[in-house]
Amino acid sequence: MRQSTRLIVNSAVTYGRMLVTVGIGLLVTRLLLQTLGVSEFGLLMALGASAVLLSVIRTALTTSGTRHLAYEIGRGDTKALQQVFASSLVVHLIMAVGFLLLGVALMPAIIAVAEIPADREVAAWWVLGSTLAGVIVAILMAPFYAINTAYQEIPIRTVFELLSRLLTLAVVILLQVVSTDLLATYAVMSLVAIIVLESVFVVVCMWRYPVCRQGIAGANRSSARDLVSFGGWSVLGSMSVRIRMQGMIFLMNVLFGASVNAAYAIAVRAVGYQSQLIWAMLGAIKPAITTAYGKSGQSQAVVDLVHATNRFSVYLSLMIFIPIFFEAQLIIQLWLGDTPPFTPLFVRIAMATSLVTIASQGYSMLMSARGQVRGITLISVSFQIGAVGIGWVGELIFKTGPEGFIWSIFVVSCVWSATRVIFVTKVAGLTVTDYLRCSLLRIIAVCAAAYASGATIHYTLEPGYRRVGFVTLAAGLCTCITIWVLGLTEDERNHFRRVASKLLPYIK
Repeated sequence: MRQSTRLIVNSAVTYGRMLVTVGIGLLVTRLLLQTLGVSEFGLLMALGASAVLLSVIRTALTTSGTRHLAYEIGRGDTKALQQVFASSLVVHLIMAVGFLLLGVALMPAIIAVAEIPADREVAAWWVLGSTLAGVIVAILMAPFYAINTAYQEIPIRTVFELLSRLLTLAVVILLQVVSTDLLATYAVMSLVAIIVLESVFVVVCMWRYPVCRQGIAGANRSSARDLVSFGGWSVLGSMSVRIRMQGMIFLMNVLFGASVNAAYAIAVRAVGYQSQLIWAMLGAIKPAITTAYGKSGQSQAVVDLVHATNRFSVYLSLMIFIPIFFEAQLIIQLWLGDTPPFTPLFVRIAMATSLVTIASQGYSMLMSARGQVRGITLISVSFQIGAVGIGWVGELIFKTGPEGFIWSIFVVSCVWSATRVIFVTKVAGLTVTDYLRCSLLRIIAVCAAAYASGATIHYTLEPGYRRVGFVTLAAGLCTCITIWVLGLTEDERNHFRRVASKLLPYIK
């Protein structure tokens, strides 16, 4: 199977997985809230918040492992691949022990600070202990998920992630018939389900990838140091994004009150769902770029894949963005019912901000493939934290209000995306003209067509569900046509024709 064909299949599989998992996640949240009740659900979320922070570190180290493993796979160096995997296992074992000791030491303080009612302390201990154990399992599993991603065998991981979501749904359904403490039972049953499923995944990896059978044999300090260094910069970049998001939420609450803050929190959640669908595709592309770079260096094929990443990220996002941009009021009402003021505006601006940012995302992936993440991470951190500062100063001095506050994020993101292009082109020996010709002009053409089609329907029909449906249909159809005519290169069109011709007999 050609690399590009595999990439198309992996992207489609991953995107489908995300659609299913997001839907199951929404259902699980609804059922869990109904089953546990508001107070118990809030307690579960509060005690599990620490796992979210730790997951950032785990994800960063997984990204580091995937990059180094994919690079060695591209080079075809089996010995180096074994060293990287073994070193990754050692790093994650040390990390797991460290978090276990830290978690055990902090658990009494977390229970005390959380101000848990006396009659719920036992359940809280079960939840916190299960959360910590789940984090440890996830850390230990990271090298196995990294090797699976590096080999670009996404369907295997997709099966296990779908099984994980279905097991979570099954646990929630079982809560309807148990007579024990629901909160503690949910925490323990979820942990058991995770351990069983992840154990099976390890067995599959050991059967599928010989490198997994060696354990920690072959680990060396140099590979471990490279993994930790790359992962450290990834952690810094991820944390800066969370600082920007949480900082904006905090300032929104301080400057404008809880109602405006709630509107922004809804916008953040909407962008989160948008990002999950986009990263479903990017997660398949990233190891492909790294493997190709390891195989042939910064070849024209790698550069073409980088530009394709910039373009396809935006194309996919437009399918979601255009209907919400024009019909945000009704769509949000269908989703959540009554919402605070500013919610539709905040959602539109936040999703537009995401659109601008991903228009140069391929360049970040190129720097990751090259192993040069320090510079671009420092620039990203500066812009992420700067967005919070600019919004705050703008309100204090110019009284820009909530709209101006969130518009500042959009403006800073535009500058950040442009800066990323300029920085990467200089470091990687590319030109800004290449970005304009191969990425931006095609993106603008597709965006203009999608916007025009959505606007035509929006301003022609009366408000209502019928208009939402027609805007979605027209924007999707026009976007697809424009992508084919203007958004793809001739080589890409020819390749899609070849893939379609190969798949057609199976469809028949």
